[in-house]
Amino acid sequence: MTATQLSIYKKYIQARYSFREYSFKIISKLSSGRSNRKMESTYNVLASWLDLLGDTIKEPINITSRTPNPISVVVSSSSMVTYPATVNVFITTLEGFRELIGKLNIEENQSLLNIDVFHPTIGATLDVQNNSLSFTFPKGSKYNGGSVTISNASVSAHPRVSGGVDYYVSPTQPLSVNAIKHWDALLDKVAVEMGISYSNNKYLEVKAEFKKTPQEREVLRLNDNKSLTTEDGRPLDV
Repeated sequence: MTATQLSIYKKYIQARYSFREYSFKIISKLSSGRSNRKMESTYNVLASWLDLLGDTIKEPINITSRTPNPISVVVSSSSMVTYPATVNVFITTLEGFRELIGKLNIEENQSLLNIDVFHPTIGATLDVQNNSLSFTFPKGSKYNGGSVTISNASVSAHPRVSGGVDYYVSPTQPLSVNAIKHWDALLDKVAVEMGISYSNNKYLEVKAEFKKTPQEREVLRLNDNKSLTTEDGRPLDV
């Protein structure tokens, strides 16, 4: 399977989560005198790489677009109009722009007859028993805050459109194809060294705990009580 930014992020979360248990094993060996320089050096390298990966691999977050909530209005007659009549139905956006939804036909007895919808993305349905119109909107936030207006007629209320959400991708800096391949190979080596395997089920299991509980960092010490450090000399805490 081709690696992606999301797939290596999932691997990183599992590796970072498992590294805590790996740290405890190293601490135990340090305490019992069973460690050696190779083990300590490997630990240093793993910690350094995971620190770097944490700064490099970010979760690509996508927010799915959502349609606004439908709204309904009850249409009342106007004393300024002679019936039967045809009136225009508009959506007025929050910015004040008006778009024609359709033409509403009102009978002589001032009840609603039908509506001819012309708008390409807004739908309208008629309830003749209640003299009301209901409207549906396309996905996105374009019409949030807008309201329906009708020329030469009045409505009982002007409910505002709400609930629309635009499709959104987090502004995470995308990694190049070569970078993804490089980090994916590195994470596989980390897994081998720590004796773990990656899976989507494991990711789903640990991600909530990983985000909920800050990953406590342990400062490991050599037998001579000197702190382990990363390759650039920083104190090694994981």
